[in-house]
Amino acid sequence: MLNGIIEIDVHGKNVESAIEEIRKYLNNAKPSVYRIRIIHGYHGGTGIRDGIREEFSYGREHIRKYSFAFFFPWGKRRGLA
Repeated sequence: MLNGIIEIDVHGKNVESAIEEIRKYLNNAKPSVYRIRIIHGYHGGTGIRDGIREEFSYGREHIRKYSFAFFFPWGKRRGLA
């Protein structure tokens, strides 16, 4: 743990063992922890990522931030964030 941040490396594990590992860290976490960083891998890790989100989201939707920019033929640009 580094200054209130827990880093958990679960890549290479299946979804069930990754969730079990995360629960172990959460149960032993101190009150000063404000961020949990989970390393889940890249290609095969997306299944782990989705399983973790489903298990720990508590009914909240995951929000992704995108930036959009619209280009108009007359040269004006209007961006939305």
